[in-house]
Amino acid sequence: MTFTSALFGARYPAVFPSSKKLKDHYRSAQLTELDNEQVAKLVDPYTRSDKYRMEDAFNRDAICRRSICTYVNFLLGRRTNTTIDVQREFMNVNKQEAALRLVLNQQEIDELKTLIDRTNAKVKFHARIEAAVVQTFVGGRSALMVEREKGGMPSGLKVLTWSKLGQVFADKDSWEFLGVEYSDRDDPLRAEELIYFSNLDYNVSPDSLYYGRSMLEPVLDAVETNQYIHQEDLKEASRALWASRGLVKFPPNIDPAQAQEFLKGFLPGTWNSTSQQVELQEAELDVKLKDLIEVSAALDKRIRTGIGTPGLLVGDENVLNYATASMVMHAWRESDLNRLRTWLQDILEPQWYNSLVQLRFPDINVEDLMIKVKMEFEDVTFETLRDRAESLLPVVQSGYMSPEKLLEVLDMPEEVEKMAVAQKQKDEQRRHQLEQMKAERQDNPNPFERKPKPDDTKKKEENPPPTQQGAISTIQPPQHQELTQNAEELTKFKSEILDALEQNKISLQALQRKQQEQSVVSAAQPAPTSTPDQTIQTLSASTTIIEEKLNNEREIHRKQLEILNQKQELMNTLQAKIKELESSK
Repeated sequence: MTFTSALFGARYPAVFPSSKKLKDHYRSAQLTELDNEQVAKLVDPYTRSDKYRMEDAFNRDAICRRSICTYVNFLLGRRTNTTIDVQREFMNVNKQEAALRLVLNQQEIDELKTLIDRTNAKVKFHARIEAAVVQTFVGGRSALMVEREKGGMPSGLKVLTWSKLGQVFADKDSWEFLGVEYSDRDDPLRAEELIYFSNLDYNVSPDSLYYGRSMLEPVLDAVETNQYIHQEDLKEASRALWASRGLVKFPPNIDPAQAQEFLKGFLPGTWNSTSQQVELQEAELDVKLKDLIEVSAALDKRIRTGIGTPGLLVGDENVLNYATASMVMHAWRESDLNRLRTWLQDILEPQWYNSLVQLRFPDINVEDLMIKVKMEFEDVTFETLRDRAESLLPVVQSGYMSPEKLLEVLDMPEEVEKMAVAQKQKDEQRRHQLEQMKAERQDNPNPFERKPKPDDTKKKEENPPPTQQGAISTIQPPQHQELTQNAEELTKFKSEILDALEQNKISLQALQRKQQEQSVVSAAQPAPTSTPDQTIQTLSASTTIIEEKLNNEREIHRKQLEILNQKQELMNTLQAKIKELESSK
């Protein structure tokens, strides 16, 4: 075996073997036995020294640790929620919900979600996932061991140490993950016992599938250089700057022991006196402290950039503009965070959620059950309550979001409960009004019956009604003319009601445009002295009052229009009957 020359610029010569036998990247994975079957034995790309360096970088470098922890905190968000969905994509939300109802009824969906939420709370799912993701970023992989009760229900999640994970075993044909060795166990851990994580698992190095790649690997040199500056250079510079350094010249015939005794009594940083004939010469040392600080700051930026955490989250105060910071956070969320959230969902859905679904429905194959349980994330935002409310208020006014959903987005559960109680009271009041209207209709079954006038009563008494055979001759042309005139008046009144409805619609649109303009003007003006809660309550109260008033007016016009339509149908029926009688006559 021969070795090539050292890399240029390396402090410690780095050599690599040139033997083709050791560098054959096209060799097949080695095979071994697991449960009396031939399985593939994959290769760890990291040595023990590499793992120690990664562990030391996370434990001892502040920027490195904070960048990774902040990254994971924003990745998981404020909290994680569990949702149940169908394994198909629908353009319409209603169609998606209807398809879900065909698979499971609402009671089964609620029971499954309750089971998953209680299990997650029992095993402290969020904290365990956070620890596992941090270890995955540090070492490239991690694992959670699932402890189960007698019935198979999970009772706990143990966070395993990533550096203790050993050999990975996979199916030699399908490359499916089968298990992994752990230093505290004699037998390998099987796949069904674990939730296994691997970061950037692209199998770039030969046979390194399921080992993943560390986020610290590209910045390890920068981390170690920064540690060297802080642990040695800055300490020595501080010592040199504390007091001046110099040279003490003794007479040629002085005893060395006497000179040593003098140096022991010579104290730095204060006045000293002596009767001996010595000469002091000060020596200035070029510490270059400013250069060291600049290099350290550049290395901090290099570490942050390599890990991928925005600088404004880990102490970089150069980005002070709110609009720029919002754009940076939006780009980071849409690019890195969403990609890693999809990666995390693809790990947890088959290894965790599907097992819980199988426990709930043991007689059904999970793959045949056209539902999926997935984890959703609630983003961490920097918007104030006022900004979020003003940005969402036009959406509520346009009808695309309910007020209850707005309060949920604003994280105001108490107001949601209050609104639910108020809505229940309104529904009860409306039900009571409908019962009153129904009772009045029963008392007066024909509300369109024309009440007789006093003159008509007198004429009726003077002229008794004819017999059934002469009923045709009782309808006179003046009565037909009166019916026609009433029909024209109804048509005119109906058009007036329709114009009123159209005017109501135009007024509502104008009100919405005015509120949007006011929200834009208020956003450009300085913030008022009122608190965000007061502002939200004022906006919500004013909007609710206006909407209730317009809705009441619209309801009145609608009812009037219904009455007119019914009355016009009655008049049309009477006119048709008159024409039929006249033609028969």
